[in-house]
Amino acid sequence: MTWITGVLIFAVGTLTGFFANRFLSLSSRQQQALQNELQQNQQEQDALKQELSNYLAGVEQSFKTLAEQAMQAAQTANTFGASVKASDSKGEDFIPYFGSDVSEGLKETKPVEQLSKTVQKSDETNAPLDYSAGNSGILVSEESK
Repeated sequence: MTWITGVLIFAVGTLTGFFANRFLSLSSRQQQALQNELQQNQQEQDALKQELSNYLAGVEQSFKTLAEQAMQAAQTANTFGASVKASDSKGEDFIPYFGSDVSEGLKETKPVEQLSKTVQKSDETNAPLDYSAGNSGILVSEESK
């Protein structure tokens, strides 16, 4: 009888150990999988942080370059403005952008005020004719004649 009790205790212990190992190893596997996933997510986060810092550094460099270009443009505009103020011409001289022929043509053009007056006069003299009093009879059918 003692050996039957020993075998039963051994069998119960074996079954208990088997199920305990199975459940503990399952939670251990899950914990290991979660640990691996955490490490992977941390690596991805570090990579994204690095990308973001590189992007922001590039944006900062672009802004610095843009600020330098704006300063150069402002200096150029100031020197050009000073040179324009220094010249006493009032638009009567040659316009270097176009050419001598075009500049002469631009000098001969009329001011806008004179052109608008002539347009108003022509509108008054060339008003549309009023045909509401009678019809010409072209489109009247022969029966109604």
